[in-house]
Amino acid sequence: MLSLLLQRMWPSPKTYLGSLFIDKIFSCYTGEPQIGLIASGGPYPVVPDVGWHLGGIYPHILVPGRTDLMFHIGNWPAGVNGHPPESDGCVLVGQERSVDMVVSSKEAFLALCKKLCQAWQHKEDVILTITEG
Repeated sequence: MLSLLLQRMWPSPKTYLGSLFIDKIFSCYTGEPQIGLIASGGPYPVVPDVGWHLGGIYPHILVPGRTDLMFHIGNWPAGVNGHPPESDGCVLVGQERSVDMVVSSKEAFLALCKKLCQAWQHKEDVILTITEG
């Protein structure tokens, strides 16, 4: 089993930034909009799925009562500083973080997907847990 831990650490009025760990090793930063935030806890299975509105295969987070929650590329989780929101509750990933945003998102996403795809190819379950602070 591959264990993901999303640790929410830096809240603001519109966004929640955090860190993502894979098997207790830091992987990347995360950004989520405060509106539509996935409930803390879990475990939430993460499975490969078609991101029909994004195109391609994306890590889909299976949360009871919710649909289309994925890890994906983007910098601005919520609409701030004149930028439109790039997430409707999904988790954006980045190699760095700044105020209300993650950066170098494509690089972080590709590295995350490589690790997840290796687990899925070996028929491993991928499980996400979310904590605050």
